[in-house]
Amino acid sequence: MDIMNVYKRGNTFQYDFYFKGKRYRKSGYLTKRDAQIAMNIKLNDLLEGYDTDNNLTFVDFYYRWLEITKLDIINDTSYKRYITAIKAFKDCFGNKLISDIDSLSYQKFLKDYGRGHFLNNGQLRPRTSNTVSKMNNCLKQAFESAVEQGYIKKNPAKNAKPFGLKSSQSIDDKFMSITQMKNLIHYVKKNDALSHLCIYILIITGSRFKPVQHLRYEDLNFKKSCIHLNDTKNKYSKRNVKVRIKDLEYIQSVINKHPINQNGYIFHNFINFISYSAINDVLVRFCLKYKYDKYTLKSLRHTHCSYLLAKGISIQYISKRLGHADIHTTLKIYSHLIKEFEDSENSLIEKNLNDLFSD
Repeated sequence: MDIMNVYKRGNTFQYDFYFKGKRYRKSGYLTKRDAQIAMNIKLNDLLEGYDTDNNLTFVDFYYRWLEITKLDIINDTSYKRYITAIKAFKDCFGNKLISDIDSLSYQKFLKDYGRGHFLNNGQLRPRTSNTVSKMNNCLKQAFESAVEQGYIKKNPAKNAKPFGLKSSQSIDDKFMSITQMKNLIHYVKKNDALSHLCIYILIITGSRFKPVQHLRYEDLNFKKSCIHLNDTKNKYSKRNVKVRIKDLEYIQSVINKHPINQNGYIFHNFINFISYSAINDVLVRFCLKYKYDKYTLKSLRHTHCSYLLAKGISIQYISKRLGHADIHTTLKIYSHLIKEFEDSENSLIEKNLNDLFSD
């Protein structure tokens, strides 16, 4: 290592030294002591393997990291979440160097994202803390990898707090009543459009949207009275879901009114798959007609589960039917609803015991 110098340059001080053949210098310090301290910190970082004097932007690093660690490894939905995260980051920071991202500016970014900034074409659309948390998790992983590789010394996202202005939809709002669900079934069966049929299948299977979107003619099994769902969420997601023969006959009757797609997909118009927004629009129109609160396609899945629970179906069976990785996932998502049924059953047990011991 060559001689380390600190000298005055104009009205401020600058440090200047070489390390392993590379020159390091920085100016703008008000006192010689400040420059000396900064130089010692820089040298210590270099000795520990941290070279923060690189021209690597976080965006460039992120895409490289994403390609190596996530592409073709995680499912499409999760991968899109990672892409959305970096787009929001770039909307805020642009092509800022990875070494220039500090914890305070990153925390402000999360706060602004929760308030509705970024990716909204200038419009403010508040987000939930859960949405912000998911984005933060994507970026935090990449920052941690950058720390491990010596590009930065600290992870600016490590202790960041997700912040959202929009209240998360309450668990009660995510479930339709039986009356509402019956009205929805009646509503979609009045129209032979494929968008309406898609909702019908979501109702009877409790499936996520993507597997139904990619449903093939061969997935309808009349012999076993089930529908095969090629779900890629986890290794347990690919499954056969039991339905009524009546349901399969109705589905087939609607399909027969549409041209047969040679590629084998039910919800494909020879160019594209039917979109989430097209299906959701049907649900929006239904809610407006009946003056119901807003529901999402995920509400259909939650309602499917709640109905089965109310009918006394075991949580083990429901977990497999929904394609969850294990029963703990089901218990976590539906703990609130399960507790309601447990309370109801406890009251029933108490009544039965009172009847047993009554005089």
